Amino acid sequence: MIGETPLMKKDPVTCLDRPRAKMGDCMFRTPTDTRGAVTIERAVTRSTGAEFLNLLPWLCHDEKCPLVIHDTIVYFDPGHLSASYTLRTAAALEKRIE
Repeated sequence: MIGETPLMKKDPVTCLDRPRAKMGDCMFRTPTDTRGAVTIERAVTRSTGAEFLNLLPWLCHDEKCPLVIHDTIVYFDPGHLSASYTLRTAAALEKRIE
């Protein structure tokens, strides 16, 4: 099972499109409910004998989640990853779940 992604409270495009926006202005902290959901998902998945892939380390560092990683916008909207980010990470994800 692939775990929960952090839900943003603001629209990523609106934040990044602001005049003089800086990357740090659009960073957000991993929501508590996301961390809780991942803990539950991991426990339930492992109880069935299946494997669990936590996406939080792929999206956040020290509970800080940027909207841009390297040169790629991570989020399409507050709850969905962008196509460009998913394509950028697809090969690594494929290796991880094989």
